Amino acid sequence: LIFVIVSAVPAGYQRATGAELRLTPPGEADTQGARHCLDSLEGIELYYPPGWGVGYEGLGRNTFACFESYAWMHNRYGAYGIGDGRFFDAVIPNAVDPAKWSMADSDGYALFVGRLISRKGPDIAGEIARAVGMPLVLAGGGVQSVEEHMTNPPRGPRRITATDGTVITGDVTHVGAVSGDDRRWLFAHAEVLICPTRYIGPWEGVHAEAMMSGVGVVAPDYGVFTETLPAGYRYRTLNQAVAAVHAGRATRGEAWRD
Repeated sequence: LIFVIVSAVPAGYQRATGAELRLTPPGEADTQGARHCLDSLEGIELYYPPGWGVGYEGLGRNTFACFESYAWMHNRYGAYGIGDGRFFDAVIPNAVDPAKWSMADSDGYALFVGRLISRKGPDIAGEIARAVGMPLVLAGGGVQSVEEHMTNPPRGPRRITATDGTVITGDVTHVGAVSGDDRRWLFAHAEVLICPTRYIGPWEGVHAEAMMSGVGVVAPDYGVFTETLPAGYRYRTLNQAVAAVHAGRATRGEAWRD
């Protein structure tokens, strides 16, 4: 994803450099991708901002900002010591096109989608899945090793170690990063999505993709989830997470798209 900022460059800057666009990639991987794509183009300036005008991590003191959720807006206000409201800031949730997602019969697995790093909570997903007695499918990059500890049954248990040292154990399968039709299929056939971020989630697009696939979502009781999920699908304890999984399984289907 690359944010293309049009008309954000002062006219004098454009006249001096000939650049008509500035591209502000939101992450290191995107920065590298943008650089690779734009190396051969003329008249386009890559700009690496010290903060984020969209209120993602940084927040410009003298600019207005757009946030992905009210939870994230309040988080950034607190982080930057802003005690008064700012009238012209805005909250615009990310869009998800229902037509790009489909529903199907469940294959009975819990799903985790995201980089396998501690802050994303794949180990928490493993703990919840074990407590419920469900197989867990991990989709995302960042695996260092997979150790097999089973002879029978054929689905587990396993020990998966991520590159940052996070360990996920149990009846767990890693399918790597997925996109396109593979991603659509994986969501459509999941029984429930576990989205156990340790950080305050600004938006967490995977949970919206799950909803559009008719799949129930289980997530912590903070961040954007307080705006998108009813209380019964959010947790603070393992017991609450288990109850949320059962609730998500019971309501799987069209209701989640609505």
